[in-house]
Amino acid sequence: MSRRRHHHCEHFRAFTLVELLVVISVIALLVSILLPGLRKARSQAKRIACQANLRQIAVAWDEYLGANKGRFLQGTNANVNFGGRQGLGGLAYGGDNPNNPPVVNQPKPKVLNPYLKLPEVVWDSAEVFACPADKGSEYIGPTFFSHYGNSYNANPMLIDQTQLPVPPFTQPACRKPLLITVNKRLPDMRISCVTANPSQLILVGDHGWRQAYAYNSTQRIEWHDAKHMHNLVFLDGHASFTRIRKGLDVTAEYTVLPFRDLHADAAACHVEISDD
Repeated sequence: MSRRRHHHCEHFRAFTLVELLVVISVIALLVSILLPGLRKARSQAKRIACQANLRQIAVAWDEYLGANKGRFLQGTNANVNFGGRQGLGGLAYGGDNPNNPPVVNQPKPKVLNPYLKLPEVVWDSAEVFACPADKGSEYIGPTFFSHYGNSYNANPMLIDQTQLPVPPFTQPACRKPLLITVNKRLPDMRISCVTANPSQLILVGDHGWRQAYAYNSTQRIEWHDAKHMHNLVFLDGHASFTRIRKGLDVTAEYTVLPFRDLHADAAACHVEISDD
């Protein structure tokens, strides 16, 4: 019996150091090949989920407009406060001590929530308004969803204040009279006022699309590992991953301007700003 064990042990052969190093090298090579593909797949899955959220939000907007005589929501910060949960922007710290627990500071009812089977004021969950790829920004914090309760940002010519800011100097100068004309039409903005193609008119998109589009913004907020690209949902309800071109109100892929009769003036005034 002992001889057999001894005989068996004599034939056992362990891995050499060289063989182990070869195996480890092969594993490391496979990981280096597979990881970029896995990262790309994860990014694409988040993008698709984000688009699904936007399509649901577009359906809710359609129902909201039907229930409100076609009138879009207008008011301060309506572009982000139209739906979602109460974010950190709705909290204030008690007293002078930042370690004190937060207290409620004027909760903001979110008018779109009931059309997505949510209360107007909700503190815990409103995941349809959370883009899985939301990375926030250095000014806001970890996510826009945590700060505003909403990862998305609406078209300011549909859902926002009744007047767009008209700076004393714009680039190019012909944009100023265009904005003045637009502002004359924005009060009491309704779906019946929209003459642009609904399949091209931006309704809502990833929060960063407005910074990407605006003349005066130097922020770049890109969540989907693709330069200048943002998820958008259009007035007709379809969503797409679209390149935003800084300073352009009207392009072949999208328009921010809801008034078709002003498109020619906007196109004549276009100067695309490089953001590379």
